[in-house]
Amino acid sequence: MNLITQFKKSLGFYCAANQFVELSKRYFESQASDQLTNSEAFHALADSYKITLTSYEPTDTARTISLSYIVNIHLCFESFLTELGDHAKKYGVNAVSKPEKGETPLSYAERTVLVSSSKEITSRIKLCDYYREVRNTAVHDPKNEGRRVNAAFNKLKKYSYKTDAKYAKLEAPNPFDSITFDDFVMFARTCNELANCFYNDLQYSYEKIIDSMEMARIVKLCCYNNQQRGMNALAKYIESEFKCDPSLGANIEELYDRVLVRSSNRLRHPPL
Repeated sequence: MNLITQFKKSLGFYCAANQFVELSKRYFESQASDQLTNSEAFHALADSYKITLTSYEPTDTARTISLSYIVNIHLCFESFLTELGDHAKKYGVNAVSKPEKGETPLSYAERTVLVSSSKEITSRIKLCDYYREVRNTAVHDPKNEGRRVNAAFNKLKKYSYKTDAKYAKLEAPNPFDSITFDDFVMFARTCNELANCFYNDLQYSYEKIIDSMEMARIVKLCCYNNQQRGMNALAKYIESEFKCDPSLGANIEELYDRVLVRSSNRLRHPPL
């Protein structure tokens, strides 16, 4: 499963979980409004469902739930960016340096993978930077917003997100102390868009991919009784685990020869 497919699967998992929690929260608020304003009744309700409450702060808890949506999406997106950086270093066409001190996975991907950056892409990156600061504040410093998250939010004011069809119906972005479900939707859509941009711009070296293949895969690719079937299998593997561009078809015979060379080298120099 390639990077973008795995990311979309993970993003879908987190989005579905967030949506279910939000639906449950809204339904609960509409059906149990009396209990929410009565501490004793609320605890009795929790006890009836065998839930032990560690605190009773309905307003703060509702806000924390919205912040948790951002935390979940950030985790998913940053995992993708980390893997993207690893792929760029290991399989990329161009040599890639290590991340600089203090460089975030997003800024690292922007520097090493992104081929061209438009004003629209820049606005998306700034949006993700803001929600990263929201996540950091929520996880590490929830009682003190700090200047970083406020500064990141202020940087968004020069962008007109409402003019974009993706965001037009959303009441977002919001400042840290007013994060809502709409912020989660905005963040998830932005992450999905940027992930596609980064993945499309990632330039793989097929030679590096073959040179990094496990020997079990090499042996399997060499087991076909004719070269065409072997080349087809190699192309299918690269397409499913990485991605292919027009150059793959033009160079598939040469690339398959590289597979055969690795296999023959193994036979001449078996592992000790």
